[in-house]
Amino acid sequence: MFDTRNPRKVLRQHTQALRRPSTARHQTVREVCLGVLGCLLVLGVPCLRAWAEAQWTQPGYSVTIASPLTKADDTQSGSAVMTLDHDGPVTIQVSAASSGSEVLRSSTSDTLTTSYKLAGPSLSNPDAEWVPSATFVSPATSYGVQSMGPSSEITIWVRAQTAAGRANDSGSYEASLVLTASW
Repeated sequence: MFDTRNPRKVLRQHTQALRRPSTARHQTVREVCLGVLGCLLVLGVPCLRAWAEAQWTQPGYSVTIASPLTKADDTQSGSAVMTLDHDGPVTIQVSAASSGSEVLRSSTSDTLTTSYKLAGPSLSNPDAEWVPSATFVSPATSYGVQSMGPSSEITIWVRAQTAAGRANDSGSYEASLVLTASW
């Protein structure tokens, strides 16, 4: 068996084992695997930590548009800063929480023209212009976070616009998105 306390001795024993006749190689290969594992453990090499991590610091974020929409063809916007903790490059994908939930909708099912922007200094491809809601949640749309962390601030902007030529129903309008960070 290999001496796992001395990494150089393990490598020397491994080299000698490969020079042995072929009948001893099956046992030698098993011992080399165990010896190398022992070597990694002795050296303190973190052999089990091979995954990056990314997570939002809060389970949910809300955007409030503070100014009310008061007339036809009126436009207002609001934003929220979200913090992403990560230890490597990340890709953010946006999707609707449920079918059609990316559009601002009232309890009476009246809708507002909805568009979004994702911005932040760590994004490799922030939105320069407003993106229509259907495009924003398209599977083809993703955002790269290139910094290595430990955290990045990502700002989501929401713009609401009333219909042209008519006033929308009064009340609260809601939309629901899911931002998934993957690495």
